[in-house]
Amino acid sequence: MIPSDRVCPLDETAVEKTFAKLRAPALRDLAGYWLARRGAAAMPRRADIDPIDLPSHLARLILADVLHAPMRFHFRVVGTELEHQLGQRYTGTTIDDSAGAFFKPYKAVVEQVRPIREYIRYDFDDGGPIGEFERLLMPLSEDGENVTMVFGEAIYTRLMTREGL
Repeated sequence: MIPSDRVCPLDETAVEKTFAKLRAPALRDLAGYWLARRGAAAMPRRADIDPIDLPSHLARLILADVLHAPMRFHFRVVGTELEHQLGQRYTGTTIDDSAGAFFKPYKAVVEQVRPIREYIRYDFDDGGPIGEFERLLMPLSEDGENVTMVFGEAIYTRLMTREGL
């Protein structure tokens, strides 16, 4: 817990605005879980997050360690549904700034010390329905100030992997 005489590093207004934009019910549910688990702290600790509490999210969960000098992210968990949709295994891998747009939201969680939400619509121009992607990444902290892990979930609709082409 953060002592009451210290300033919380988290911008509560930004958190509320981010969570208010969530479209997917599963991401709204995960945001509520994160809020409940943090209690009075700025961010929950890793020990506050129990995958047993999240059975409907497991296939799309993301849990990454923050590594520094230079900043990188080591994926402890990437749900099996996500890995299947993306066409490769990410659990156990590490990304850095060479991953470009994939790296930037993770970096933003650490630098801005707040949840980050992404939403895009995409069209394969094949006459089929438009697909959507929504991802919520949230900070975890062991000391209540520095982001030590990134926790979240990603939801794709109508994503084609190489296997599906």
